[in-house]
Amino acid sequence: MPRAQAAVALSTLTLLIAPDAAAAEPSAYPVTLMGGLSVQGAAVGGMSLGGVGTGRVIIHGKKLSLDFAGGEGVANQELRHVGAVFVGARKPFGPDLYGRFGFYHQHETPWEDFVSSPVGTIAAVDDHIFHRSGAQLAVGWLRPWDVAMTDDPWRRVMSGVELSVAALPDDSGPKVIVGFEVSAGFGVGERRR
Repeated sequence: MPRAQAAVALSTLTLLIAPDAAAAEPSAYPVTLMGGLSVQGAAVGGMSLGGVGTGRVIIHGKKLSLDFAGGEGVANQELRHVGAVFVGARKPFGPDLYGRFGFYHQHETPWEDFVSSPVGTIAAVDDHIFHRSGAQLAVGWLRPWDVAMTDDPWRRVMSGVELSVAALPDDSGPKVIVGFEVSAGFGVGERRR
């Protein structure tokens, strides 16, 4: 097993069996909607630097949350459009810290092909798209904007930062992609008491 895959597997095991922190609680709202911008770089299997804008839906459970994300961006290794999809789980490790792990899929398109067919590329249905799949592991900090009144709508707003590592084992592009994301979002639904 390559080192990157072994590291992701070990981190996943730690994430899933680690004891809950005493302060760890699910979100005060059942769903969180997030948007973020990330810088991504790769140096294993090819050099690359780029950026991705991401939208995320988090459905909170008592110990684990479901995490769904999609993003669009650009990378400079043979200039190309990059689309990404993530489906996985998120676990809190305190009031603001979390880890997440799951399936990561990326589609990459040469820039000229993206310009000639942007709708088909973003929809991931054109023939010129290279599809790659693997796993992504991330740790982050997500902080609610607390205010004095608990029913104030601004209490729903939150912001955070995240560091992620994606392992994509095939040879059509970089095998390990590291990302740093800054995000903001808000809680949705009836507040839990």
